[in-house]
Amino acid sequence: MAAVTRGAPVPPGIHRITLPTRSTWLPEVNAYLITGPDGLLLVDTGVGIPEGMTALTARLAALGHKPDDIALIIVTHAHPDHIGLAATLSELSGAEVRMHPAEMPFIDTTTVEVRRDRVTEWYRRNGMPVETPLEWRGLPMGAPSQPTPLNGGEIISWGDAHLEVVWTPGHSPGLLCLLDAERRILISSDHVLEDITPHVGLYFDQARDPLYEYLESLDRVGRLAVDLVLPGHGDPFNGLGRRVQEIAGHHHRRCAEIRAALTPAGSTAAEIARELSWVGRIDGWAHLDQANRGSALSETLAHLRLMERNGAVESTEQGGVVTWVPA
Repeated sequence: MAAVTRGAPVPPGIHRITLPTRSTWLPEVNAYLITGPDGLLLVDTGVGIPEGMTALTARLAALGHKPDDIALIIVTHAHPDHIGLAATLSELSGAEVRMHPAEMPFIDTTTVEVRRDRVTEWYRRNGMPVETPLEWRGLPMGAPSQPTPLNGGEIISWGDAHLEVVWTPGHSPGLLCLLDAERRILISSDHVLEDITPHVGLYFDQARDPLYEYLESLDRVGRLAVDLVLPGHGDPFNGLGRRVQEIAGHHHRRCAEIRAALTPAGSTAAEIARELSWVGRIDGWAHLDQANRGSALSETLAHLRLMERNGAVESTEQGGVVTWVPA
């Protein structure tokens, strides 16, 4: 199986556009522009911030285009760094916006106070008290009011590209990849990244098993005949099958790490998360701020849910707090 190599060239007719995010962890996000006789197809839009719009407009101008030339926008998933400018660009150009319907609940229009209370209660339920009031750091969603649904299996022909829509839930319930089977290219969004493992977390929807969904769809993608991967973050790379194996291996090792952190008396997800390695460090928890501790907690919960499905752990609830024990 071919090794993973980064920095592969993007073929003619597809342009990678890097846009700023204001994040210290992931300072840039990739959008992809595909040219065709009917105008421009834009895959993802970046964050809805002024510097994002400036960067996108400048890159379009360098290619001889302007935002008005965008005819179709595909949003791979409704996270702010991928959907943020969708509504603005659609209003400017009249472009149709398409996305998976499972992403619509993520476009949260509730007030800051409701969001903060919801997150605070989620922390408490999982054993992580909030010592200081949470500061909501959400970015503008920029969501279009009536996007056209893409459910997976559709073929979108645009110029030289014939893109099959591939539904890959996990990182987000409705995340979409785009497969150009003729040219063996996969626009992978945040489903497969070259140098980090995509975030897969369990938050408020207690019925979901996001890591199970992710590993199942990851396995399907790993079987595709693909030579070039165009990810949502980082450089294009080769070696999709090898990278899929590496990511799956990470999650299996994380499950083993969690099992070792469990105590016979029971542990909350927050207690378990504190014992795990983060950002490549055994003491990584101490180096995470409050927001990233929330992300780490959600990832821990996603692994626990998968382990519960597999019969490795059991959960109990007392006084509104959930604890986990070895099965």
